[in-house]
Amino acid sequence: MQCNSPLTSAETFCYSCNSPVVAKNPREFSDRFRTTIKVVFLLFALITVASLFIDSLPSFWKCFAGLGVLYLVKNSADNMSEFRKK
Repeated sequence: MQCNSPLTSAETFCYSCNSPVVAKNPREFSDRFRTTIKVVFLLFALITVASLFIDSLPSFWKCFAGLGVLYLVKNSADNMSEFRKK
């Protein structure tokens, strides 16, 4: 839009300059959730490997179990997101 005049959400063209209104395409919650889960999964994978060498972290088996749970959550979020897009 060129003139910056106020518009309602239902208007598709500007009434003063007749330019088309560009529709915003915000990221959906599912996309943000998937990104967050992927980041947490990767961080947890690093903590799992580090738990073999650093004693102040939880034990390897606890980290490995948590990594398995996060893997299931990540796959479930990916599948639900793909199902919604179809």
